[in-house]
Amino acid sequence: MIKVSVLYPNEEGKKFDHGYWTTTHLELVQSLLGPMGLVNGEMEKGVSGTDPNAPAPFVAVAHL
Repeated sequence: MIKVSVLYPNEEGKKFDHGYWTTTHLELVQSLLGPMGLVNGEMEKGVSGTDPNAPAPFVAVAHL
């Protein structure tokens, strides 16, 4: 089994549309990679790092 993880850094001034990723982007990835064996795709939303008062180091992590 192969698992690919994509980390999206949390950078000041940048925005990440979680809704777009989970609906439009993930559906596109599944339609393209499903015939090649992709079984599942999911996204985790960044909440915090080791310091609960600091912003999360990653805004999202995707697993395929």
